[in-house]
Amino acid sequence: MTRPMSTETAVSPRCWTTASSRICRRTPVGDWGEGPTVVALVLFALPPLLTNAYVGMREVDHGVVRAARGMGMTGRQMLLRVELPLALPMVLTGVRIAAVQLVATATIAALAGGGGLGRIITAGFNLASTPQVVAGAVLVAGPSSSC
Repeated sequence: MTRPMSTETAVSPRCWTTASSRICRRTPVGDWGEGPTVVALVLFALPPLLTNAYVGMREVDHGVVRAARGMGMTGRQMLLRVELPLALPMVLTGVRIAAVQLVATATIAALAGGGGLGRIITAGFNLASTPQVVAGAVLVAGPSSSC
């Protein structure tokens, strides 16, 4: 026979804290960690990629497209030989912007248990080690400034 739960056990702070920590740690993708962090970073990279790809394709000179059509190119040939090469600089600019944003944002992922270069900075803060924090900051700023 099971014992009925007392009101003390049901509302004890320890029980409530344990239950709420399990609920608070849950995300739509799972617990905090690398999985949700990767999903968040991928979603964060999409806007600059899509925006620059759209603008690059939209800004292709219409005269060049008409000339390609006049030469008898099919839609696929125009896309691969005319429009994409002319839009490529803008598309690659979107890739560069997304890469810089991801490197800068991925450092925050360490606070959610996602790892990355932010672990070095977080460990430096926890140990009160200024050289370690500066080393982590240099590692994060290096790739961002070279783009």
